[in-house]
Amino acid sequence: MDNLEPDGSTPEGVINGKVKDLWNKTIPKLILSETDAEFDNTYNDFIGQMDKVGTEKAEKVMYQRHLEDMKKKGVQ
Repeated sequence: MDNLEPDGSTPEGVINGKVKDLWNKTIPKLILSETDAEFDNTYNDFIGQMDKVGTEKAEKVMYQRHLEDMKKKGVQ
């Protein structure tokens, strides 16, 4: 898969960067969760934050790039 992420200077790229930052901050919290409930709360909070920053816009760009990559490789 080549170059699926949006360019960092685009609005979608900025969103993608924010999501990556959120994920990097969330991983340790998930790993260190002492209960399933704590894990679930942390994960659900992460999903909510992703939605707030507009992850859907970045996902659309990444999906489109994925389809273009598949077409280039003749995998459709």
